[in-house]
Amino acid sequence: MDVPTIVTDRLVLRCIDAADLNRWVEIASKPEFYRYLSGPTDRASAWRNIALQLGHWVLRGYGLWAVDETATGSMVGRVGLWGEEDWPGVEAVWFLDPAVWGRGYATEAGAAAVRFAFEKVGTDEVISVIRPDNVRSVRVAERLGKTFQRTEHLHGADKSVYAITRGEWEARTDR
Repeated sequence: MDVPTIVTDRLVLRCIDAADLNRWVEIASKPEFYRYLSGPTDRASAWRNIALQLGHWVLRGYGLWAVDETATGSMVGRVGLWGEEDWPGVEAVWFLDPAVWGRGYATEAGAAAVRFAFEKVGTDEVISVIRPDNVRSVRVAERLGKTFQRTEHLHGADKSVYAITRGEWEARTDR
């Protein structure tokens, strides 16, 4: 399995590995982090999630990267592409430590993931599935050029689906 490394202005997107377990548990255990997710993460579920992410790369040829802040070398979260069975499309996702919220990292890493989806995966659309009350994530999706498309019932709740097509992405000057 070859997970490419992507370097942006302030971040390094790299393959997640077992050495990231403690840091991921620390991030995913913060109440503000899991507010829109399924709850705090313990070590066992974090381990399974890392394995799931690595398996996703094998099954789909894309997945989530660990995101390191270049200035500190610290892992600040995970960002990448998701597409489980029967999912509504190739999804760009971002899960960052609340300590770095507001720095533009979700948009910066998300833009790299969207670029990868169009240039390497070859998809014609990239979506983001977001709880309607998650205003911060909605703003990131919009900064990435995505617009609201529809509501879908996924994982037991109504979610907003935002999307950008290849043509819309290619027309952007800030990609």
